[in-house]
Amino acid sequence: MSHDLLSRIIIVLDHPKNVVNIAGVTRVMQNFGLKTLRLVNPEEFNAYRIEGIAHRSTDLVNATTIHTTLQDAVGDASFILGTTGRPRTAGRTYIRPREAGTLLAERAATGKVVIILGREDRGLTNEALDLCHAVMIIPTDSEHPSLNLAQACLVAAYEIFLAVDGGEDTLPQGRRASRPPTQAELEETYAALETGLHRIEFFKAREPSAVLRTIRTIVSRATPDLREARLLAAIGYEIDHYINRNELLQADLQALTLTDPLTGLPNRRHLEVYLEREIEAAQRGRKLVLAMFDLDNFKGCNDTFGHVVGDKVLMTLGQILNAENRAMNIVARYGGDEFVAVLSETDITGAELYVQRVTERMASNTQLLEYGITVSVGLAEFDQTSAASMESLIQAADMDMYSAKEASRP
Repeated sequence: MSHDLLSRIIIVLDHPKNVVNIAGVTRVMQNFGLKTLRLVNPEEFNAYRIEGIAHRSTDLVNATTIHTTLQDAVGDASFILGTTGRPRTAGRTYIRPREAGTLLAERAATGKVVIILGREDRGLTNEALDLCHAVMIIPTDSEHPSLNLAQACLVAAYEIFLAVDGGEDTLPQGRRASRPPTQAELEETYAALETGLHRIEFFKAREPSAVLRTIRTIVSRATPDLREARLLAAIGYEIDHYINRNELLQADLQALTLTDPLTGLPNRRHLEVYLEREIEAAQRGRKLVLAMFDLDNFKGCNDTFGHVVGDKVLMTLGQILNAENRAMNIVARYGGDEFVAVLSETDITGAELYVQRVTERMASNTQLLEYGITVSVGLAEFDQTSAASMESLIQAADMDMYSAKEASRP
């Protein structure tokens, strides 16, 4: 910025009435590097009040001079610019603010220049305008043409500032501004956005290539820097990650709803879903047997040893049943102390062998023996006529189990 040129530009207020307007002009001068203020017969001048409105203006206020005549205030100027908002009949050299800024900057190179601003209620007199080499008119709405002193001064000071300095100060870029992205980095951004849009099914009713082409056009027009391009890519990546996390959460929730929390075995709901499929396969000819297990003396165990021991008994039986079952089948906790084993590709003979292995392992388990735990078992083989549905197969196994329990009682 050329401080020398700005130091040669003088603001003159002719007969200002209100100290607030003087303070407003002072603030404008500070904003745009103007240092010299002259007042012609001000009605009010209070340095303390001016500094209270235009903060840190002490130096400018102290340098302000007061004159008794306008001729005295502009006597050392080689060029004088007046301002007016009222239509005048006299022919004068009228110019707009942009032209005035350039003209004042040029004249300041060879001498002092003055901008005169008139009294708030009536502006400059014709006699004052006669002293001016040019008169600046600021375009305004025709119904509200008048500007106050600070506003008019602001427009003039801004135009001078641009003309002197060229407005070439670097605009702020932000603390994280970075270099432009390479084409390879932009392609990563587009790929990430495409992945994210696919995951939310954005292309379900849209042509992907057309959407992506539009995105490329928007990004190219925006000319993002690398940080901004990576932020766009992060949006696409995060959409993908969010959906992945949500799918895992849903899978975990589904597992919780289908798993018995005590034994870790499938619960009754899981059993019914699984058994429906096995019934359909059995209706096509595959062998299927259902084994239902019910603990004997389980209530007495709970009453005698407590529910913590009862839980251990249930977990132990679940582990035995699962260990002896084939991987292709499942064992589920049906409810309470009842368990069900689904034995596909198995007939009654194979199911009886499975039950034998289970009872032998139970008989060798010292804890189960200590607690007096035995088991009653019911078997039901799928038959197109007698057990043609899931409900009838479970009922048949349940009835067989209760028959076995009654037979074992003394």
